[in-house]
Amino acid sequence: MPKIRAASFLTLVLLSGVAAAAPPLALTTQNGVTTLSGKVAGWSLGARGLAFLDSRGPLTRGKIDAGGMFQIALPSAAQLTTLTQNVGDMYGVVGCDEQSSDFDIVGRDAALYWLPHISVMKPRANPKLPDERGQIYNLTADGKDDLRLLYSTDYTTIRVDISCTSFGSDRDVAYNLSVAPGWNMVLSGVGNGTDIRDAPTSLETRWLYGVR
Repeated sequence: MPKIRAASFLTLVLLSGVAAAAPPLALTTQNGVTTLSGKVAGWSLGARGLAFLDSRGPLTRGKIDAGGMFQIALPSAAQLTTLTQNVGDMYGVVGCDEQSSDFDIVGRDAALYWLPHISVMKPRANPKLPDERGQIYNLTADGKDDLRLLYSTDYTTIRVDISCTSFGSDRDVAYNLSVAPGWNMVLSGVGNGTDIRDAPTSLETRWLYGVR
């Protein structure tokens, strides 16, 4: 069975509210803190709190105003110490019916962490009820790629390009990833295959917003 543990992070569920074009995201670092900022086009839900949530709860918090401008700090290296995973353990062998192909990894000592999507939170009037939560998705203009944030403890590259049959189904896996220490913006393809590659800093993006 194919072993791609990172695949669970790549699932994109498109919810309601397609928005118009918006400026690209910006990553800035000051006094050792990296901040993600940008604007969500067509935002109409008012000022709210933001958080990066994983299974253990909020990692960091931020804010979005009524006009859609937002800012949120990214988790620090200290916060990620117990969350990162060795690159060689995350990306193992892709098994096919008639072949077995390893990921070509340079810098196997690096540890990685894929940041979850931003959750939008607005406390309900009844404090006994949970916060209302949603997701902000940032995509490229063609709507086929998902822009993600990846933290790495060191320089590393991952290269693989496999097309084969696995358990009777077509399998496409393409990685062209080269990241530096700290936070990196990365494009991950969505669809039947797995496609991860670097994202240029000039990438123009648009936003989709959905509340569940």
